[in-house]
Amino acid sequence: MAADRYSELRQQHCSDFESVLPQIVERTRWPSEQLREDRQTRLRTLLRVARQGSPWHASRLTDVDADSFNIDDIAELPSMSKQDLMSNYDDIAPDPRITLTTVNQHIQSLTGGAYLFDRYSAIASGGSSGLRGVFVYDWDGWMQIAGIGQRWTIRELTANPLPPIDNPVSATVFADKASHVSYAIGATFSREGPGNARFPINMAVKDIVEGLNRVQPDSLGAYASALQILADEARAGRLNIRPRRIWTCGEPLYPEIIAAVAREFGVTVSDLWGMSEGGYAGSCGEGAGMHLSDDLTWIEPVDADGKPVPAGTRAAKFLFTNLYNHALPLIRYEVSDEIMVLEEQCPCGSGHRRISSVLGRQDDLFRYDSVTIHPQIFRSPLGREANVMEYRVTQTMSGAHIALCTRGAIDQTGLGGVIRKGLVEAGLAEPMLEFELVESLDRQDTGKLKRFVPLARG
Repeated sequence: MAADRYSELRQQHCSDFESVLPQIVERTRWPSEQLREDRQTRLRTLLRVARQGSPWHASRLTDVDADSFNIDDIAELPSMSKQDLMSNYDDIAPDPRITLTTVNQHIQSLTGGAYLFDRYSAIASGGSSGLRGVFVYDWDGWMQIAGIGQRWTIRELTANPLPPIDNPVSATVFADKASHVSYAIGATFSREGPGNARFPINMAVKDIVEGLNRVQPDSLGAYASALQILADEARAGRLNIRPRRIWTCGEPLYPEIIAAVAREFGVTVSDLWGMSEGGYAGSCGEGAGMHLSDDLTWIEPVDADGKPVPAGTRAAKFLFTNLYNHALPLIRYEVSDEIMVLEEQCPCGSGHRRISSVLGRQDDLFRYDSVTIHPQIFRSPLGREANVMEYRVTQTMSGAHIALCTRGAIDQTGLGGVIRKGLVEAGLAEPMLEFELVESLDRQDTGKLKRFVPLARG
């Protein structure tokens, strides 16, 4: 009976989603002023919901007049952290049935798609920043996050359609966890059938390769780290596919991965940035970078001290407000991804701001007393080394341990010298480096590969 009930709800959700998706796509064409007016309306609604239904938010928004609040004054609202969310969870969700215990029990019981109380969808983040996050979406919010994850691709393919083919096949190599956002959205809204193939990232590489060779996908989506592996398999002659489109989401897309995909498959990777909290950005296909979702979310780039930074300046982190999901109000929620908002309007004419590729997180920084080391010092030389397939850099007290998956001989002395020179120039005296050759690297529960592991701080 439970399966029948889920199937019934899912069919209704899919029908509702098909109705609203054209509107979500159309909003990519809105000019900035129309976006601003819509944001203001959505923010006022969110503030009313938070004040009336969330005890934790209500105590912080006492002096806020939700009916007249101006979006331009959003910086006057208090910010919140993931620690705030997880410590006060039961007092943040307006529906009193939504408690951390209840949501965790629901997530732990998932083996596929399922609704909580017949209307909510629940997911969890991997906790790469040291603290696991749990997020709940209401019926409409779940459609919106699915829509903003697809709309830039839909817009691009509408403007530049690929030649039609019979029986197109789409394949993905992502997480197999029912609680992960990429899996969970697909479980709700993807069409089942032979045209959709999923290969869990934790499968043996040879099995993924065998499966892809069998289904011959026209569209391939995968974590960036998985694309690197697949490009290497193609280079070795084991993977023989010719997808017409390749896209990625969930991990930073580095230049060396873009180059490897272009070399082996002859296509450009479409980058999609998203997070469990509900933010997405996508490429329109005309201008550089990725468009934010300035109709349904608002992102404030800030420096390490939380002060606003202008467009054209890389931000250490940002504050995120989810304007569309009322099940768990996130208002100026701190996210440690490093982003940079681009200054110029996109040639496509959209009023949605653009960001350059997300290169990492503040949580990836290595701190040695008074010296802070950016992962780029490791990433750049490791990315240039042709025989390095994958790597993980773990901070040590005086340097780093570097685990390498390789396809051939590595000049460890030369590679170490380049990295050591960069560390010294960044202020770390006498850095110690250790290299280890490994067959594979463990992934997080989400299937993502955490490349940089700082020392745990007490």
